[in-house]
Amino acid sequence: MYNWAMDQLTVFIPIETVPKSYQRMRKGIGLTDKCRAYQTDATRFLKKFAPKSPLDGNLKITMTFYIRRLESHKNLKFPTIKPDLDNLCKSALDCIQNADIIANDSRVTELSLRKVFAGGECSNGVIQPGCLVEIQPVA
Repeated sequence: MYNWAMDQLTVFIPIETVPKSYQRMRKGIGLTDKCRAYQTDATRFLKKFAPKSPLDGNLKITMTFYIRRLESHKNLKFPTIKPDLDNLCKSALDCIQNADIIANDSRVTELSLRKVFAGGECSNGVIQPGCLVEIQPVA
């Protein structure tokens, strides 16, 4: 699902979001293999929706992360579990920037985040893990 209208983008990334995380390496630190794979796949998916030139200026981004519900989470209404919302956001913003949808994530002046279970009562019918992203300029 996507929609480009008046410099506004709405797209669902149908890939389970992996939080930005690092590991120790011989020469310092680097992204974990799982995080690197997610960023590669999500960036490749998002490039299909990139505008002719990246969005610049004041931007408002709304993200809803749909998390897989495990058996041990059956009694939870909301996913008050890992992964942390801020780390999910960092990873998704990197993909949006790497796909040349936005010029730089420093341009984001308004950010709204939400984490719900995929298929749960707050998921608006979304049953697949992933991330719904809405980007629009701020007047």
